[in-house]
Amino acid sequence: LLETLQWMTFYPIYTFPVLIAGSVWIIKDKVRLNTSYTLITGAASTLLVIIAAIVTKDYHAPVFLRLILPLIFLPVALWLTFKYVPGEWGKPDFKGMAQMVKFAIPLGLAFIVGNLTLKSGNFIVSSLTSPETFAAYAIGAKQVPLIGIITGSISVVTMADMAGYIRDGRREKALELFRRTSVLSAGFLIPIMVLLFIFAGSFIKVLYTGKYEESTLPFRIYLFMLPIRIIYYGPAFVAFGKTKPVLVRSLIELLLTVSAAWYLTRHIGFSGAAFASVAVYYIFSIPFNLWFLSKEFKCSPLTVIPFKDIGRILLISLCAGAITLPLLFIKTGALISLVSGSLVFCLVYFIISLKFLPEFNHNVKFVLSTIMKGRG
Repeated sequence: LLETLQWMTFYPIYTFPVLIAGSVWIIKDKVRLNTSYTLITGAASTLLVIIAAIVTKDYHAPVFLRLILPLIFLPVALWLTFKYVPGEWGKPDFKGMAQMVKFAIPLGLAFIVGNLTLKSGNFIVSSLTSPETFAAYAIGAKQVPLIGIITGSISVVTMADMAGYIRDGRREKALELFRRTSVLSAGFLIPIMVLLFIFAGSFIKVLYTGKYEESTLPFRIYLFMLPIRIIYYGPAFVAFGKTKPVLVRSLIELLLTVSAAWYLTRHIGFSGAAFASVAVYYIFSIPFNLWFLSKEFKCSPLTVIPFKDIGRILLISLCAGAITLPLLFIKTGALISLVSGSLVFCLVYFIISLKFLPEFNHNVKFVLSTIMKGRG
């Protein structure tokens, strides 16, 4: 790996500027552009990397493509970004830049520490187990594809509107938006969690073949991170101008996760690292976030998140999962099992949600009316 890691030296230089693109497009109401760009570039990268791996049967060519493709996409992304930035170019405002740096440093450090926390399990498992065991853990201990796109896009919009409400002194509207956003995210993430928990074995086989069946356990454990992802707490902290507590929380998370992961990996194996990561979020991070935000919103910690609505989504998802569960006992290939199970689950979830989930019903009617207007 040392050879290909050296290739990464300049990678951050030409990928960092593009990170602002999604935020600009969403704030300027160009959600379709953001989605199209993400899907097109992602699909192109994935397809070309797969072709390179099949043709060369070596890892050098896929790694090289992963490095060179963002450089090819860079001019397009920058052009589309600055196209929607309002106003004219002017001289740098050093006072404003200093304020931004002062505000952003704790947030940036928290982001770095947060990534270290997520990867700490990898470090510990690799140091305490064999390469084969680490490979099984690393495959399973990953975020489900597209989840970051869904929650990230929602969080960008939330932060912009929430900051406006807080600036105007309308904290009750900010809290309402925060709660509504959590329900919207939960409507996507909780059903995905239940579905993939049931068909985790098939999902791993489809993506990584049967060689990585041992990855199913850490994958199932990490799925319990999805309910945590229904809210990006960072935008709320940013909207209130409280970035230092984010850094404090991240440092404590790192310390707790490393300690628990080290202990559990030594005593129960590589699944202990996955369990430690999830447990720290539920035991420490969520209570910390709710306690802090309740002070800013001036409400009870139990009202920051609409637990009743989210519980209803979980119950509907579990019902859909229970109806889909018998498909596991039908002997078919992994791909057929995953596709058929997903179709049945989605159909059952859709039908039950239309009846018992008013928010889902409202969103479906809105989408249908938008499509009909577009056809008209």
